[in-house]
Amino acid sequence: MLQIFPSNIDYLKILSQFELGEIIGTKLFGGSLRDFYRISTSHGNIIFLFDSNRSELIRYSRLLRSLHNENIPVPVVLAISLDSNALILEDAGKISVRDWIRQHKDFSIYFEIIEKIAQFHSLENVDGAIKLEFNKIDFMYETNYFIRHFLIRYFGFEGNVWQYLKDELTGLASKASDSIYGFMHRDFQSENILLSKNGIKIVDLQSAREGPRAYDLASLLEDPYIAIPNYLKRKLLQEYFVFSKLNHRQVKKFLNSYPYNVLQRLMQATAAFAYLSSVQNQTWFQQFIPVSLYRIKSTLEELQEFPRLQKVITRCIIELEEFD
Repeated sequence: MLQIFPSNIDYLKILSQFELGEIIGTKLFGGSLRDFYRISTSHGNIIFLFDSNRSELIRYSRLLRSLHNENIPVPVVLAISLDSNALILEDAGKISVRDWIRQHKDFSIYFEIIEKIAQFHSLENVDGAIKLEFNKIDFMYETNYFIRHFLIRYFGFEGNVWQYLKDELTGLASKASDSIYGFMHRDFQSENILLSKNGIKIVDLQSAREGPRAYDLASLLEDPYIAIPNYLKRKLLQEYFVFSKLNHRQVKKFLNSYPYNVLQRLMQATAAFAYLSSVQNQTWFQQFIPVSLYRIKSTLEELQEFPRLQKVITRCIIELEEFD
């Protein structure tokens, strides 16, 4: 058992009462394999995060504390119990940016988000971060994920579709990884940005590491959950360049790699939606597959560099439209 922050609130006693069934919590759903519960106490709400991997739990607590010390808006770690494999966190809020946009159609919050991700990207040697950088190897892993869970399992393509696309997808991964690197979130989309009374809170940071900055911006601006107007996407990118203080050469390299990072991110998201809906039976995610595919198709049409991938994506869209 290890207490992180001194407090006059006995969070570990609250955890014990929860495990004994004396306190009822609300399980929070999403794409994560970890378990989250929101607990109401007389002192306010708190979040229990349960992870059977104890070393990962410790690493994640270090990461959150390090980011908090750097003034990055992340949930505060209140306590950790190694006996229960539980991390006890500040409740960052119930409203995600996706919820906010759906309700209010107010995109102004994105300017605060852009400033914070630029600050996030500038961090170095962050304690608790994954040591290996996110690079071409990881892009190829995501590519295999897309082929395995979307094209083959979900859409029924034959296994030889990998050989058909191999050269193009290898080239795509190379161009996406040839980018400006920084400390990246790795899943920076609207469901992982919550609104609290003090502003935004960034969550689900367990995959944070060095990697292409463009991937985070692609995750945010091409998020299938939200349709950000194109003029605003351009403005937000310009704002990012101002906040991040990239020089002209760096901006050029970032922009050159950006559409390839868009494709990589959208393929990853499409595969995740397929996996969660068909394997995890979370069918709610299925509605976002067509959105991702149309955006992939649009980006491919602009680039005109990957004719085989474009052919496969077009076939997927045609079949989806036939069954719509």
